[in-house]
Amino acid sequence: MAIVDLTSQLGSGTFLRGNGFGDNPLFDYALTLQPTWKFKDRTQVDLLMSLSQELTDSDDTAEQQQLLLSDLRLGVRRNLHTFERSKTALGGQLYAYIPTSLTSRGETLVTALEAQINVTQPVADFALLFRTAARKNFHSYTSPVVDVEDNSLATCLAREGGSERIDALSCSPGGNNTSHSWNNRVGVRYTPFEEWSFLAYYTLAHSWTYEGYDTGRAEQCNPLDPASCARSGEGAQAGRGRRDSQLGQLLAAYEATSNLTLTLGVATGSATRTDNDRSIRFPFFDINNQALNLTTYSLSVTFTEAIPFFKKSEDAHATLSNR
Repeated sequence: MAIVDLTSQLGSGTFLRGNGFGDNPLFDYALTLQPTWKFKDRTQVDLLMSLSQELTDSDDTAEQQQLLLSDLRLGVRRNLHTFERSKTALGGQLYAYIPTSLTSRGETLVTALEAQINVTQPVADFALLFRTAARKNFHSYTSPVVDVEDNSLATCLAREGGSERIDALSCSPGGNNTSHSWNNRVGVRYTPFEEWSFLAYYTLAHSWTYEGYDTGRAEQCNPLDPASCARSGEGAQAGRGRRDSQLGQLLAAYEATSNLTLTLGVATGSATRTDNDRSIRFPFFDINNQALNLTTYSLSVTFTEAIPFFKKSEDAHATLSNR
């Protein structure tokens, strides 16, 4: 089976014309290809990769309208068990990532492993959804690395005793990579008609960086001990950094045909608390600071086509089974 998904996004800052920092148009698209192999024992194996491009002026790419590849994801999923009385369904997934994206290569990612558990509980026309996922990243260095030959030395501060000891042709601009993460998603799906589904998801994610030791002060600098000359902000503490984030999604999906689905959505990704740390952010729309442009609107077209990848082997298996 092959799944092809084309998604376009429109940022909320597009509608804030003439509103200072809030005036930041965003329009992009992503093309995702996901070939999937299904086996009779309810096991599925799939590959997933996306190609994306922002058509407006980008704030976070080296070039405008730059085509970006995602990491290649290899996945194995299986329906583990369904309880007869409650109809509660348990599913599990295992993923491995190959660093084909520019971001992962800049972070020196070697690979990442992720495990997920899904629980689905149907209730009349509704279904209650829960997913928990843990991911472990494996990097060559604990911080991103800049190639000196491709970038000016002014782009980063090469320090003895920094996050990593880098060779003469590369340096670390600072900031630790994410070592591991854990996220939980709860949701509800409502299917009033056979072709229509309405979904709401809330995801809370926690990530931890590699250990950091950049806490030295100027008066503690000993030229014979380069690590003591590290610099950091006042009151900084050694150890793992922790980052919390949340994502709220509202979706409406229409199954136009057996292999074509249209989905409208609104998504808001943000930190869990406001900038002043006094209140919790509303997860489904950016009502705290429009200048951050945290909310995006999307339209997805998903095409699914059953392809007999192993038709010859299936025919041979059927022949042997009939003997």
